[in-house]
Amino acid sequence: MACVIIHLRMEMVQSHLLPLRTAPSRPYLITRAASHTPRPLPCDLTASHRSAMTSQIENPPPPLPDEEAHLKALTSASKFWLEFSVFNDGLDASRAASLTSAAAGAHEHFHRFPDLPPEIRLKIWSYLVVPRVVTACCFERDSRLPSRRQAFLDRSGGASRAEEPAKEGVVFNPTCPVILRVCRESRALGLEHYELAFGWRISALLSDTPIARPPRAWFNFRLDSLYLVGELEAYDQYGFNSPMVYFLKREDTKRVKYVACAFEELHYPEQESDQIFGCLWHVVDRFSGARRLLLAVTPRDEEGMKGCLMLSTDNVMQKIWNGWILGTTVTTSSLADTQILLVRECDLADTMVSHAEEDENKKARR
Repeated sequence: MACVIIHLRMEMVQSHLLPLRTAPSRPYLITRAASHTPRPLPCDLTASHRSAMTSQIENPPPPLPDEEAHLKALTSASKFWLEFSVFNDGLDASRAASLTSAAAGAHEHFHRFPDLPPEIRLKIWSYLVVPRVVTACCFERDSRLPSRRQAFLDRSGGASRAEEPAKEGVVFNPTCPVILRVCRESRALGLEHYELAFGWRISALLSDTPIARPPRAWFNFRLDSLYLVGELEAYDQYGFNSPMVYFLKREDTKRVKYVACAFEELHYPEQESDQIFGCLWHVVDRFSGARRLLLAVTPRDEEGMKGCLMLSTDNVMQKIWNGWILGTTVTTSSLADTQILLVRECDLADTMVSHAEEDENKKARR
């Protein structure tokens, strides 16, 4: 080990600065050791202390117990939690339905499919990669849980009705696309387009039982849309809110290109415009890669909207957004240009598909 004694003295370099105090000369010891050579322990330590320090260096401590506890926490013990499902798998869209009706007289089985050339088989499998709408729901354990659970199931197309404790042995993921479940060949192709995303975490500041989950939702960031339902603004016992979108990791949310929210969760017109704007702001801020925010309107919502035009840029939510965002001094052009569109929930999937196709066509023309 080579040791070099270097004497350093601080000097004022910039003439416009006033010197505070002349720094005394102090020696600094610079050592250089080979990476494989362990750092020597002080000689005044006892043998037991040296053994303990050596053990800590060679064996780093395990993860914090809080992190493991968050991942192992059950939703049955938590006040808030997230669940994912598929609102529309894209195979029932209007275009797919027209193709199905046109081929109604065709054979339902094709036994010679394995004999086709690989290029043709992969081309056929690629038609299963279509724009989907994945639902993300924030649940709260209160008196509204049964109704929220039913609404989530109505939007999920056959999701399991069981609670988490009863699903410990079930391995099926409701967000898994069809192409990943057919065979090895289709799955290999599907994994080029889909990935597990949207890990989430709810801290102890909001829930007595903090909970977290790793990424478990299959998502195609190029084509798929995320539909936010449930508690968009979760409140703790003291009345402080924590936006649902902040439970999700930013590295995932910033990659989402198409996002929608349930209009009913904005509680219009009961809530004031500033509260509605705050909720919209959190969503737009978190999903910075989306140029539009769609608000899905149910028939019950539409009855109370007094004839507000669907998909119009002059709708009430766009007016609320523009009224607040254009009146702020701290904003960006992307936020100011965000479109807030109203669409009937029954037309949400087709609208998202049209937006995805529009973007794909623009890329093809470049």
